[in-house]
This record gives sequence, C-alpha cells and structure tokens, in this order.
Amino acid sequence: MGNSERYLGYQVSHDSSAQDHWTPVCKNLAATSASWKRLGLTIFGRTLLVNSCLLSKIWFLASHAPVSRTQLKSLLKEVNNFFKKGKKNNSVAYAKRVLPKEFGGLGQLDPTVQIALIQAKWVIRALSGEDHLWAIYWRHNEDELRAFLKSTSHPTVANLNWAKLRPTSKNKLFPMLIAAYKGWHSLKLTQNLDSYERVLGAPNPLYNNIHILL
Repeated sequence: MGNSERYLGYQVSHDSSAQDHWTPVCKNLAATSASWKRLGLTIFGRTLLVNSCLLSKIWFLASHAPVSRTQLKSLLKEVNNFFKKGKKNNSVAYAKRVLPKEFGGLGQLDPTVQIALIQAKWVIRALSGEDHLWAIYWRHNEDELRAFLKSTSHPTVANLNWAKLRPTSKNKLFPMLIAAYKGWHSLKLTQNLDSYERVLGAPNPLYNNIHILL
C-alpha cells in the first residue's frame, strides 16, 4: 500500500494537506448559486433548492474528506449568499432557517450538523462489529490514536479537547478518524454499555472517561 489510495474518486491519505478537495466544491456552489439568484424564488423555494440541490453536492465528499473550519466557513458563506440573494440584511435569522418546520422554522439543513452526522456514521459502523478490511484498518488507527493520547479509554468516551486535536504528518493520525470522532463528540452521541462490551470486549475504563468524574 502506498501513501494514498483512491476510493470512489476520492484520494484517501494520512496526509490531510496532500490534496485540496473542498475548494473546487466551494467554487462549484458559488457558480451554481449565482445562476439561481436570477430566478426570483421565495424563501421557501430557495430553501427547497438549498436542501435538494445545493447541499447535495457536498454530502458524498463529506463522508470521505475532513473539512476544516475555514472550508466549512466557505461552504456556509455560499449557502447564505444564495439564500440572502447577496444581501447582508435578511429578515429570516439563521436559527429560524434551520429550525424544523414543525417548530415554526423553514427546515433548512444545517451543513455543520449534517456533516458531523455523516462523519460520525463511520464510528457507528465501526461499533457494529463489521469484519471488513476498512473496519480492521479503522480499529488499527483507533489503537494508534489511543497510543498517541496515552489513553486506555475508547475514543467514544475519551475525555480530551477534540476541537484542538489535529492530524499531522508528524503524529500520523488518520484524518478521517479524527473528523469522525470530532463529529461524534460535537453531537454528544453515546452508546449503551452492553454494546460497548460486546464490540470492544472490555468495560469502560474509569480514567480519562468523559462520563466519570475523578
């Protein structure tokens, strides 16, 4: 195996800076939304296009490529720019836009939350006990992460500042693994103790555990 492998059109690598996958996507969003601004759509029409067409361009890539804060900010900028028609002032607040319709909002998808959910699904799949090659490779990188952190706790319960953890060429942490666990912890997801012991074969350690205060 070389330094990187191509999977479904995406180059998977331990070096997260090896390729820039998100800049072309942001440019594509900008070009697409620019052509749609002339349609004279209502806020409901723009919300429909955001959910069904604009954001659909990023979900597949989000499931395979980590997104930095800068890249996420660029994505949000393009979505907001389309919805506001390029105007700074808009009568619909962002919190109202992403609020579900049943609670009085527009039901617009929140890219920050959606990307976290998509990436956290890798953790959920890994916890299911699959024996595919990707799962074996995933567990190997989990072991590498625990060795780097000098922690016996599984990453799902590890007590650390995930926002500051960065994969680098020096620590050789797998970028997608870090992104997946950042998504897991940002959403405050949990698992029951029975599945924890069944999949991992060990009880929760007390040390460095977010659920245990020592």
